[in-house]
Amino acid sequence: MQIYLKKIATVTLVFLSSSVFGSDESKMGLSQSVPRTMQDIVILINQTQVDLRTRDADVLLLNESINSSLSKSELLSKYYFKALAAERLGKIDLRVNYLKKALIQADSFGPRSYIVSELAEAQLANGEFKSAVDQSVMVLPEVPMNYLGRSITLESAIVKAYAEAGDFINAQNHMRSVEATFVRLRGMQNWSSFADAWTRNFYQAKAELAFQQGKFEEAEVAFLRALEALERFVPSSEAMYNPMYPPGIGPNERASSPDYQKARLEELYRKQAEVLLKLRKINEAEYYSREGLKKALQRTGKASVTSSASMRQLAIVMLARERNKDAIFLLNEAITGLNQSGISIGSVDLARTQKTLASALIADNQFSQALKIYSDLDTTIKTYPDVGRFVDINSLDRVLALIRIGDLSQAESRARDFLGTTEKRTGQKSKETAMPSSCWLLF
Repeated sequence: MQIYLKKIATVTLVFLSSSVFGSDESKMGLSQSVPRTMQDIVILINQTQVDLRTRDADVLLLNESINSSLSKSELLSKYYFKALAAERLGKIDLRVNYLKKALIQADSFGPRSYIVSELAEAQLANGEFKSAVDQSVMVLPEVPMNYLGRSITLESAIVKAYAEAGDFINAQNHMRSVEATFVRLRGMQNWSSFADAWTRNFYQAKAELAFQQGKFEEAEVAFLRALEALERFVPSSEAMYNPMYPPGIGPNERASSPDYQKARLEELYRKQAEVLLKLRKINEAEYYSREGLKKALQRTGKASVTSSASMRQLAIVMLARERNKDAIFLLNEAITGLNQSGISIGSVDLARTQKTLASALIADNQFSQALKIYSDLDTTIKTYPDVGRFVDINSLDRVLALIRIGDLSQAESRARDFLGTTEKRTGQKSKETAMPSSCWLLF
């Protein structure tokens, strides 16, 4: 029996190290140079003190009462700026709430389309998949020809949402629409002004779908093109935007919030790091993880969804380097930041971070603590089913932990579930399915 357990555990560890964390060969000869320690990141996290004056001003803004007799445009502005304050304070639930209120006051397509884009991103971060898709789909038929660029923004978000949920039929249908719209946009008179923004939407949609389908080489190229395009566009968005007005109104008729664009850029750094890990390019993955985290911490501090997600991504890289203590430190900091942000217990970001912490604890031989986290996640998914669409808790590291504590029947059940989910998402012949299938043969 001990030999049997050792054999299964060894195969499981081989899968974890080769398909998720990379190989020794992948750590050599890569182009990106990264520091050998985490000291610079630890210092940056510890130094991201809250700007008390700005924070107090945001708290006052959130607590400020609103006169219901104001005009609809004035109410829209009030609610939108409250939503911005909520984002800066890391209060994701409040941000969603105030964006919804701003949307109600938006009579014209311009501000409505911008607010829907921001609301959909916030809802996805908060685990509200259906609401995010419904909001975007509802606005699409309203897009006039002179606002065609807004269409590719909305449809790109829809492709991303469906791809993350594993609904590839709907994702591919909307991807075809994104491709057709992108071709039409290239012939528009204002192409030169918004080319980088539209290019980012096009390539990010392609990358999100390719990544979720296990086409990592394709995803790497597309994510990089999206990232480079958005890097170029951020300075333009700052120059175009008047911070006294919400997006889509007055001088911001065709300008989105620079903070919204910067948050998308930070996300692209994380996505590129994630796909590079899949391709076992660990040095490059660490480079993009570090750069994304630095941008997020400098913009929002630790208590935000984007900073916590960036810490989680760097933690995954640390696990690839077998620096488990560094990974556990980053993940605990990420969870602390999410809790300080006021995020809900049903947040996809929180569940993902908790699952990654469980993986780090398993890598550090802390099996009981890891399985306790998985048990808590089981409860979360029963209460918030949408979380289960984005966070698969039947992972191979959970199988390993169950084997190591001697619970073979539960390990077999979890391995079967994991293989079935992976086959359904990427196909029986994909790279993602190959190693779980090999592991399953041992049961």
